[in-house]
Amino acid sequence: MVLRRIVGTAMELVDARYGALGVLAEKGDSLSEFIPVGLTEHERADLSRVEFPRGCGLLGHLIRHPEPLRVEEIARHPKSVGFPPGHPPMHSLLGVAVSVRGQIYGNLYLSDRRDAQPFDTHDEAVPIALAGAAGLAIENATPAEPPRQDQG
Repeated sequence: MVLRRIVGTAMELVDARYGALGVLAEKGDSLSEFIPVGLTEHERADLSRVEFPRGCGLLGHLIRHPEPLRVEEIARHPKSVGFPPGHPPMHSLLGVAVSVRGQIYGNLYLSDRRDAQPFDTHDEAVPIALAGAAGLAIENATPAEPPRQDQG
């Protein structure tokens, strides 16, 4: 619930039509969870039989290169692999890594400003700030490793 609110807040602040948060799998090379926000009921129904993204294409690029990413036209980016059947059309993308104290936990994605303008550096600052809060939420929800016991 906290992560969904963070995505929604980021969408509101940059006036994005869609947003999502991808949580990295334990190995850090793919997504284990994907939290989309902004889909209509019809769009959600169209995607009901589609597996959530695992981190290919642009989403995978952001996993492997966790620097802020602004893309004006998703389909024209060399790392784009397209959308599954039933996916709503999306054009622009703003993605940032979700991290705390150097540990990357996932990515925050925003798509399609409502005014149809590309995302700019001002827009980029918003998800960067919110990504820290998302990182803390994920870190706090991740079970801690049990303490090591000395073999003695």
